[in-house]
Amino acid sequence: GATASSFLSIYKNGSAYIRGTPGTSTNDNYLAAGLVYCNGSTDYIEMYFQNNNGSTATLGGYSFIKFQGCMVRAA
Repeated sequence: GATASSFLSIYKNGSAYIRGTPGTSTNDNYLAAGLVYCNGSTDYIEMYFQNNNGSTATLGGYSFIKFQGCMVRAA
């Protein structure tokens, strides 16, 4: 059968926009990265972690959890 996986996703305005590379255990490192166009007034970004491994994954047990963003240029 297929291997269960967990992943990070970047959402824009409440919808999935970028899905990160899946991991296959509760001790994997997870990454989701990309360039997201935002209109500068109403767009918003969120990040979600989805665990499909069938066991508990504790993000707080890792050495760091990072969410980072920057403006590349004004629209």
